[in-house]
Amino acid sequence: TIYPRAYQDQISIFDFNMRPGPSRWPRPDCPPPYANCTLGTNPGRTYKFYTGDAVVPFGFGLSYTTFSYRIGSAARVVSLDP
Repeated sequence: TIYPRAYQDQISIFDFNMRPGPSRWPRPDCPPPYANCTLGTNPGRTYKFYTGDAVVPFGFGLSYTTFSYRIGSAARVVSLDP
């Protein structure tokens, strides 16, 4: 699943929490100096917590084609003599 940029701007790259909740890091879209930034709120890093519309939905582009394989031709006996 690919999320829009606005969702990416809500999560600091230093915040590794998967679940939503308060963050110890400022939001990525906060301009320097970072001392004036408020701490961000992590909206969650997985599809389970995302409530907006995905740019590319999960499973987009997957192939549901069935493939079959077979040996076209092969020698019946292979010699390993030098």
